[in-house]
Amino acid sequence: ESVPKQQSTLKKISFRNSTFPELLLPK
Repeated sequence: ESVPKQQSTLKKISFRNSTFPELLLPK
């Protein structure tokens, strides 16, 4: 039951990373 939720979370993270890649860069 936790697998679909994890997949959804990964998709959100992937989307967020592709939308705000600068947030992943070290400052």
